[in-house]
Amino acid sequence: MDTQIIIAVISLIGTLATAIMGYFVALLNKRQGAALEINKATHTLVNNNMAVQLKINSMLTEKIAVLTGDKHDLLTAMESKRALAEHEVKQAIVD
Repeated sequence: MDTQIIIAVISLIGTLATAIMGYFVALLNKRQGAALEINKATHTLVNNNMAVQLKINSMLTEKIAVLTGDKHDLLTAMESKRALAEHEVKQAIVD
């Protein structure tokens, strides 16, 4: 009879340990999932802000190039448009 009680207690301890470990694994997975969601949202926000800045830069450099007619300003405007287009292509792949 004593052996059966010992086996039952050990089994109970094993079951409790498994449940506790399962709880902590679930908790860690939940936190990791939240961290991944925050990371994705931050990445999206940064990329959107970058697109806005590149668009503004492209528009402004084009206006300056039109106003001045300067060769360097025209090259800068072309480079700004290229940077914007490159960002949009990369963003389309990520999204």
